[in-house]
Amino acid sequence: MTQLSTLQLAAAAAYFLPTLVFSIVAADLWEFCLRLRPRNQLSRLLPFLTSAAAAFFFLQIVFTLVPDHLHGDPPGPLIALYVLADILIITTVALTRHVAHLVPLASPSPSRRWLLINYGLAALAIVISVDPHLIPAPTFQAQLFILRICHFTYIVAMLALSVWQVARYARRGRWRPGSLGDMRTADVVILSAGVLGCAALFVGIVRATAFGWTQQAWLPFVSAATGLALATPFAVRILGRVVRTVIVVVIDLAAVAAIYWAARRAAAAVGPEIGALFELAAVFLPILVLIPLQTPLRKAVDWFLFRRRFIRQAELQAALVQLSPERGIVECCRRAMEEFVRIMQLRGAGVLLDEDGAVVAVGEIDMEPLRHVWPRGASAAGLPTAVFAGGVFRELPHTLQQALVDAEIVGVTPIVSPRRRWGYGFVTTGVLRASFTVEEIEAVQGLAGQFGLVLDAAELLERAVAVERSLAHSEKLAAVGELAARVAHEIRNPVTAARSLAQLMVRDPSSPHNVEHAELILAELGRVEGQVQALLRFARREEFSFELIDLGEVARSALEPLRPRLEASGVALETDIADGVMTRADREKIRQVLINLLDNAADAVGSSTVKRLAVAVRGDDGTAVIEVRDSGPGVPVEALPRLFEPFFSLKTTGTGLGLAIVKRTVEAHGGRVEAHTPDAAGMLMRVELPAAAAA
Repeated sequence: MTQLSTLQLAAAAAYFLPTLVFSIVAADLWEFCLRLRPRNQLSRLLPFLTSAAAAFFFLQIVFTLVPDHLHGDPPGPLIALYVLADILIITTVALTRHVAHLVPLASPSPSRRWLLINYGLAALAIVISVDPHLIPAPTFQAQLFILRICHFTYIVAMLALSVWQVARYARRGRWRPGSLGDMRTADVVILSAGVLGCAALFVGIVRATAFGWTQQAWLPFVSAATGLALATPFAVRILGRVVRTVIVVVIDLAAVAAIYWAARRAAAAVGPEIGALFELAAVFLPILVLIPLQTPLRKAVDWFLFRRRFIRQAELQAALVQLSPERGIVECCRRAMEEFVRIMQLRGAGVLLDEDGAVVAVGEIDMEPLRHVWPRGASAAGLPTAVFAGGVFRELPHTLQQALVDAEIVGVTPIVSPRRRWGYGFVTTGVLRASFTVEEIEAVQGLAGQFGLVLDAAELLERAVAVERSLAHSEKLAAVGELAARVAHEIRNPVTAARSLAQLMVRDPSSPHNVEHAELILAELGRVEGQVQALLRFARREEFSFELIDLGEVARSALEPLRPRLEASGVALETDIADGVMTRADREKIRQVLINLLDNAADAVGSSTVKRLAVAVRGDDGTAVIEVRDSGPGVPVEALPRLFEPFFSLKTTGTGLGLAIVKRTVEAHGGRVEAHTPDAAGMLMRVELPAAAAA
């Protein structure tokens, strides 16, 4: 067996890189085509183009490892490989020319005449490769020389035409994320370098005096560099996957080389008999060790290179569960996009709602190009119903393709629930992270459907709230009507009495009763004024100044002005006021509540035989409680539910608004007030407020 030279190994390693890159790109494209079945010609041609290129460079590895003397007098199988390599490179170039024609956005399919010329020239080149004797020349060596000239002229010319075609439509600037395959200035530069590399190879091989793959030491490396340059426009669109796979393969090869080297050293140390076992182990040990480690190795590379976590689906699910429909549709979209960008490590994400065209954007994403042209409603029926990217973009209308390029979108997901289509989500990211695994795409697809259910719930909740508000408004209007009737009833009697007295004074101006009549008129008008003031106080929108207060101190300050009145009336005052019962409230408003309750209690015990009034303040299981108890006659059981209604009063001189104001004030503090008749006599008023810790 001929020992491989260092130059052969280095040349094989150089050819391995374009082979690997084209293979990764071809695998990605085939996976896309088999999974989504695209209809556009570009997506269908690219897998064949990259597969042919990968096979061609793999044959270059084989030719490099074949000894030079076999190239001088090649056997039949090697000649067959030569012909196969020529067929592959010619097919690759013809497909490249076809792809270059389809790359511009909204480009029409080439005509039949164009296709006939393009693939007819390729077929002619393949024919003379299969049978060089068809070339008119005196010797076989001359025929091979002409064949080389024809091959390289065809290759360089077709590649140059392809680059020229691409350059006409290329956008300025470097590579940007996006899966449409729109060409950039960077693509034109790197492809032009590849064409120049092909020209250099043409000159070098034609000038070579011997037919050997390593005869000219620089040729394999220029050829490999040219292949990498031509692979770059494909690889940069899935750069993350290419980098990830290349690193994993390099680690695998390094491990295989280390195991093989260690086994050879061990075999040399123990002798030929046992050493054969070590050499056999060097063949099977990499298989046994590396295959089970591929998944952990890929995860480690993903984490180290992309900081990519493998609990994304669980994190997205948890974020979706915590999303409350009560926040509304727009707020739910914003929070969902924030979590999606954070967990998926995106540059930006946005949602375009289908109904009103509202846009919710998070991160670095420009939704303006999409907002103006993206179809909504019935016009969006023709769009894909699953997550789509890459070649599927090519099947959209030209205006949508242009908008996706301008916004640098790498993926689109419909947000659809069983009830309706809510809209579309768009994501953008950096060039290195612009590729996603099938598992990630499927996870996003499932979560988009669940997010649609959240939006359904948010919409139903908004409708329920709207109905509730409408009912509340109707009830409020009814209450206003009832209130107006009560106000009219309360004011009509004193106004009628005052009017009658005024008429008497007009009829008999000199009557000695006029002074008495005037006093009665003033008293009745005073009643009217009191009703109006109470009504205004009840209707006034109050402003609250919340602070941490001690209810015990407030209760004592409210009792002090009342003590002389109670003592004069013979009312026994009992207090059980605890210190340190804290709440956050408006001090003056709570004081007025207490004064109102105490005044009512003092009025109630005025005509009782047993005159007793008790005030208690205490804490009760996270609640601050105030109780005012009196020994008055109480109220009928049927009147208890109406005590806090406006204008309901059991006192002949009451306005019926005092307890209504108390109830509104307490509820504004997040508390509640209740009325009880504990012993079938007397009254217990209980106020509960949220307790607060002392500062």
